Amino acid sequence: MTKISLRLLLPLSIVLVLLFVLCFLYAKRQDLFYNLGVREYRNHNYDRALRYFDYALRYNQDRAIVFFYRANTQYETGDLDQAINDCDNAIKEDSRFFAAYSLRGKLFYLQNKILDARDDLVYATNNSFTDLEAYSFLGKISLDLRNYQQSIEYFDICEKYNLDDPSIFLFRAMARERIKDYEGSLTDLDKASASFQGNGLLMAEMAADYWKLGQAEKAEEMFKKGIEESDNPGYVRCRKADIFISEGEYAKALDEIDRALTAGYDGYLPYYLKGFIKGYLGEYAEAVEMLDYAISINSYDKEILNNNGYFNIMLHNYNIALTNLHEAVQLDPNYPYAYKNLGILFYAEGDYARALEYIEKALTLKENYAEAVYYRGLVKIKIGDNESGEDDIERARGLDSGIDSTIRFR
Repeated sequence: MTKISLRLLLPLSIVLVLLFVLCFLYAKRQDLFYNLGVREYRNHNYDRALRYFDYALRYNQDRAIVFFYRANTQYETGDLDQAINDCDNAIKEDSRFFAAYSLRGKLFYLQNKILDARDDLVYATNNSFTDLEAYSFLGKISLDLRNYQQSIEYFDICEKYNLDDPSIFLFRAMARERIKDYEGSLTDLDKASASFQGNGLLMAEMAADYWKLGQAEKAEEMFKKGIEESDNPGYVRCRKADIFISEGEYAKALDEIDRALTAGYDGYLPYYLKGFIKGYLGEYAEAVEMLDYAISINSYDKEILNNNGYFNIMLHNYNIALTNLHEAVQLDPNYPYAYKNLGILFYAEGDYARALEYIEKALTLKENYAEAVYYRGLVKIKIGDNESGEDDIERARGLDSGIDSTIRFR
């Protein structure tokens, strides 16, 4: 090796060493800011954590994890929009960052963006089984969307893998009551009761279960206790009203609803129940007014949308009815009642081909649906198939002896 080459090699070696040291220090700085941010986040020093995560994003190559932790920090400070934005950034950096989808789903749920929440949480749980809290959120979402069996299945997963959250028993009890598993509902309420003393939701659901099991005295006692002692007497009154509706005691139901509203209960439920009663009594304009308000609070309830669609048909508000019913089937593509009402809508408009299409869809989903069978008969008669139409009407009467009194369009 020549002297010249040795002279060149020495400075080059020094440069390489310096570059190595600089890269090492740079990498350390990346880790330093991120680790400091995580430490401050875990110590609940959220403002300081945010500053460190901001610094880390300038230097850190693994930006997805930094965005994710900053999103968690933003959530803790109550800035849900910025937290969702950071989840978006984390997913852009790493499209398979399933924890970011899960967090974003939970944030969407808190913003009442139910369908967006469901999509993110389903994607996260389909790809990562470890986030039990995501299953809990999916259970609540399914309950909100009235998919009760699916809700129970999600909460079953939470219980099986020991999620430390007693609310899963309370919400699973609600789902079980809706599918008439009253004993199972009471069992879950007993499991939840130690953690929910004075909870109006629990007291109301327990009272409803006792009532459905024929234990009226215990039900009345629990309703009374819930109204007088719970943290949510308005909800307790609404559940009592719901019981009265199921018994055909509409005056008593309306009294309980009015008491709930007078007490300041501001949920959608009293407006929905009152709207349902008004519609059942043929007071369609008042029914629609109540249900429109309920929908302004909760636009993800297929039952409210379906009933509002039907009452708007009665008022000949066909475009509004169409919107309501389409929204209902978007929430649940297997919801026979909305398809039946779409059939009624097109029957009322004289579009018998489309009416028959939707009624057949309803009957595919619910074979012995008396009202749908009856309307199919009416449609067939309109298109000239009298014999088959009369057969359908007689079949509907066999399924429900009082069906004639419920048919509003002839």
